[in-house]
Amino acid sequence: FFALRIESDRVLFVVDFSGSMDEPITLESGTTSTGAGTKTTKARLVVDEMKKIVTSLPDGSYFNIVVFSDEVRVWRPTRDGYPELVRLDDNTRDELLGSFLDNLAPRGPTNLHDALELAIGFAGRGLTDKHYALGFDTVYVLSDGAPSYGKVTDKDEIRRRVRESNRLKRLTIHSVTFGDRNDTDFLRLLAEENGGRHVHGGCSLSRGAGPG
Repeated sequence: FFALRIESDRVLFVVDFSGSMDEPITLESGTTSTGAGTKTTKARLVVDEMKKIVTSLPDGSYFNIVVFSDEVRVWRPTRDGYPELVRLDDNTRDELLGSFLDNLAPRGPTNLHDALELAIGFAGRGLTDKHYALGFDTVYVLSDGAPSYGKVTDKDEIRRRVRESNRLKRLTIHSVTFGDRNDTDFLRLLAEENGGRHVHGGCSLSRGAGPG
């Protein structure tokens, strides 16, 4: 998955579908299973890679997706709105592959803070939560730009809040970024500060060209 090996069976994805994810790109390197030179869009690339993950993770793995633009939504929320631990099997795969992923449409600004707040639980879940032992242990954050919307847009403050929230939870947070490194380097730091790895997607904007 974008040159990151998935070793956990309790994985949560936090995926940017803001309007800029609709930009056409040309792949330049081997960070995905799609060949260099392929023309696509950032959003299409992410959907294609997510489908490969859904197909390849073994039955019994736990999985969920938080999608953000100006709003934040969870594929399968718990009653209190947090991402539910969804067990992968034929039925849940069919739902993801047959409807959910293909219906995601890029739009609006980038509300990264609120997505991380929901995914990691800034509201205080942790060792005192009765479901703590059953929670996700690995988070993958995919985004192409700096936060521009939501309760907090300051990048340093978002990193500070994640560190504080994750001190007890001890989630491993990886990040995959696209686009301008000036907008995405803070997600490299966010991953490094939380035991994860960062990959900057090997792609360039395909100016004047639609998706291929």
